[in-house]
Amino acid sequence: MALELYIISGSPHAWAVMLGMEIKELKYATHRLDPSKKEHKTDAYFALNPYGKVPALKHDNTVIYESIAILAYIDQLSPKGSLFGVTPKQIGLIWQRVFEITSYLRAPLVDDVVRPIFQGRFTDNPNKIHEISVNAHTALTWAEDIFAASPYLTGSEISAADVVLMPYVQSFLRATGMPSAKLLGDVFLPLVSSFPNLAAWAKRVEALPGYDRAYPPHWRG
Repeated sequence: MALELYIISGSPHAWAVMLGMEIKELKYATHRLDPSKKEHKTDAYFALNPYGKVPALKHDNTVIYESIAILAYIDQLSPKGSLFGVTPKQIGLIWQRVFEITSYLRAPLVDDVVRPIFQGRFTDNPNKIHEISVNAHTALTWAEDIFAASPYLTGSEISAADVVLMPYVQSFLRATGMPSAKLLGDVFLPLVSSFPNLAAWAKRVEALPGYDRAYPPHWRG
């Protein structure tokens, strides 16, 4: 069984799949694409993912792209650590949380903060920054409130919902440490003061075996 995962270092979606792979204790090879060389836009890669995005998973003769689909796929490859639950209640809640994260948290955290900051365009529209800050705070408060009552997003065990959320949160924290992010105000950092339950959850995920192997390679420097 050959699992090959195509990634761009730092991509939240690729990172989520790698974290899922580690939780499932699957052996896999990574192919790190260089976006500066547009290696994700070559004909060879378009043959794997016609949208030219990461991640993409090649498993023998099967190719799966879109990170949530890949997580659902790999969940069936190993009995270790069910990512999507086993009972109807678990399955329904986990998928609900996954869709909440992708529908309501990705935009205020990643699309409106992370990408503009790292692309150097965060300050292009200063009149919108207060609104962006409020929306990001609301998104993190949603998670903070859940973690006040539960160690993970859907109960006592980590699930696909946590796997999807973790890269968004870590990318947001990395972005808010950049100079231009000071315009957001002092409501996010340090995380342990602003969102203590969220910070405790992040520590739990970071302590998982395999977390370091899933960590974006270019962030290590």
